[in-house]
Amino acid sequence: MERLAKDGLARVFGSANQDPQQNDLLSYLKKDLKEHRELIDRVYVHFVFKGDVDAAERSEGLPNRLAGC
Repeated sequence: MERLAKDGLARVFGSANQDPQQNDLLSYLKKDLKEHRELIDRVYVHFVFKGDVDAAERSEGLPNRLAGC
């Protein structure tokens, strides 16, 4: 999830030359998307934050995660 937040959805939909051993979740997701591409019209990603909102807003990493929004 950290890599997805940092690098954005390019990790999922980007280059096919990525190291397949880098992240199991992303590998499975890319495989499923490729396998079912004829059935997929669009993809929605919904993130749910379950932490301390005030601490997150003070976090130095927050701007990195909001850059693609």
